[in-house]
Amino acid sequence: MGGGWGRWSPTAPSPTLPRLRRERGPCRRRPNLPPPLQRGRVGEGATAATLPTSGKLSVPPSTGPSTVDAIRRKLDIEAFYDWGGGLVWLAAPPDSGTTIRSALSAGGHATLVRAPEAVRAATDVFQPLPEPLMALSRRVKESFDPKGILNPGRMYAGL
Repeated sequence: MGGGWGRWSPTAPSPTLPRLRRERGPCRRRPNLPPPLQRGRVGEGATAATLPTSGKLSVPPSTGPSTVDAIRRKLDIEAFYDWGGGLVWLAAPPDSGTTIRSALSAGGHATLVRAPEAVRAATDVFQPLPEPLMALSRRVKESFDPKGILNPGRMYAGL
């Protein structure tokens, strides 16, 4: 493999994982995750209105645990680390978007994956963009969809 990256191996552990295991204990296995974090599995009698809001955080791997700790100080959440701590799947209360996004001070972004309809109507799916980037996104969308009929507001309000 070129570029100085060395040889990739699917069995080689991430250098972040041993530290996470020492600091946080063993990783959870998928069957022990709360229902919103299990692929397509929902507990009996659960409906979209009774499931917790779920989302994902993409953060620098070294900041995953501290970001989750900051959120846990304010909210009752379940978290699952992936990608050596760089991708964190969350199950959180429905009104938690602002708190979660404010915890991303070390960088990264949050994406809303599953939520009740009222939360989806009031919360952007993706991390809010800085105004120059939002203006660029508007121009790109307008060039592809001049009549504004393709999923208006799906990703960002007013876009």
